[in-house]
Amino acid sequence: MAPLQQDRVGLAPHRIEHCQVSTHDDLAAVHASGLGVSFFANHLYYWGDRHRDLFLGPHRAADMDALSWADRLGQRYGLHSDCPITPMDPLRTMWSATSRRTRDGHVLGAHQRITPLRALQAMTVDSHWLVGDEDQVGTLRVGQRADLVAIDREVDTLGPDGLRDATVSAVMVEGEWMAAP
Repeated sequence: MAPLQQDRVGLAPHRIEHCQVSTHDDLAAVHASGLGVSFFANHLYYWGDRHRDLFLGPHRAADMDALSWADRLGQRYGLHSDCPITPMDPLRTMWSATSRRTRDGHVLGAHQRITPLRALQAMTVDSHWLVGDEDQVGTLRVGQRADLVAIDREVDTLGPDGLRDATVSAVMVEGEWMAAP
């Protein structure tokens, strides 16, 4: 199958939403087709225990939201909260992707973890690519809207649980500093 054309700046690529329970072969086929992917990372925290214990079993549940596999394939993907299903809290969503902790505190598939820096890329640059507005937002460069947050720690030095207690210290929207939450 020929890959879909993905170099259409300003146009959103076709994508798989949630991409919850995919095998490595499924993700390889998605990648080969040129599709984008958006993972519902919060699902690991809110329903991971139920999937492990009731629906999928421990082996299949450990590969839910197969972020590490997607990275190794070179797949571009975003992370989302599926708000209002789970709260819109980007730091919490990134924490879920990096820690893979369930509500009961278990790690579900440590081999599928990604780094906090990769989670930040998925939440910003790659998520904006998925919706076709990467020419306006998602990176810090001249000509883009200056929408950003500053947090109280350096993302590239954090371990899997490092984003859990991070707090926003400053917010900028379209180049104007706002009151931090």
